[in-house]
Amino acid sequence: MTEIIEVKNLTYRGMKEYNVNGKIEQRPTMKLIDLTKEEWNNYAVKKNTEMYIKLTGMKPTTYEEVKQWVQSLIIDTEKAPAATGA
Repeated sequence: MTEIIEVKNLTYRGMKEYNVNGKIEQRPTMKLIDLTKEEWNNYAVKKNTEMYIKLTGMKPTTYEEVKQWVQSLIIDTEKAPAATGA
């Protein structure tokens, strides 16, 4: 399933039973997302807000609050120390 996780325009829809060579197996189901720029932005607002609520336990008063939280999670590559191989 690693290959599926790396695809950016799929959304996980849950597990579904499939008949595979006479055996019932649980398989992940995905939905391909083909959206316009505006639709992607709306999707990002929705997902960012959902994640904000899930991880902070608080409901934001504005989306600006969510945007600031998202930005706080992004590493500033100019300020971050260089990664070293172990």
